[in-house]
Amino acid sequence: MNKIRLFVMTALFALLSAVGLQLTAPDQAKAYGAYVPEIKQDYSNWCWAASGAAVSQYKGKNVSQYNFAYAVKGGYYNNPATSSEIQKGLSTYGLRSRWTNYYGNWYYPNYSFIQSQINNGRPMIPLIWWTNGATIGHFVVLDGYFTSNNNNYVEYMDPWYGDHYYMTYQAFKNNNNFYWRELIYDIGY
Repeated sequence: MNKIRLFVMTALFALLSAVGLQLTAPDQAKAYGAYVPEIKQDYSNWCWAASGAAVSQYKGKNVSQYNFAYAVKGGYYNNPATSSEIQKGLSTYGLRSRWTNYYGNWYYPNYSFIQSQINNGRPMIPLIWWTNGATIGHFVVLDGYFTSNNNNYVEYMDPWYGDHYYMTYQAFKNNNNFYWRELIYDIGY
């Protein structure tokens, strides 16, 4: 039995090595970021409030997601928000921003745009839209990038978990779970 187990483990290791499966994360030694604090949203529909508060805190403002939600909605309601409402919240705390959407026949910002925003200390707030037919999207904060093995990656803070993640830039634009739909950018004074 032990010989069979050893053979299976050896064969599995050889197969994984042959197909080039990486069991570790890509080398992030050359990562660049305008990293926001990791904030877990306190209510199911508060991704926008946590994202807005995270960017505001990165910019030096003393703002909680509760402050941000109150500035936008006038209360602590567990309701979704739009990009323009997030811009209103940012403006309340002295931060200007721009917005664009990608409905229909549109373009995504190129990777050099993402690099430029981050290199200039401007984390962005993209809206992703679920591919499962859900009628609501999800805001995250795009705040880092790196290149590994000739692949361009983006890093983002997901307020659902209050943690940072990364994926290839191509996958972030459109994958089996979501596609990128809107972007709040040029966030600053």
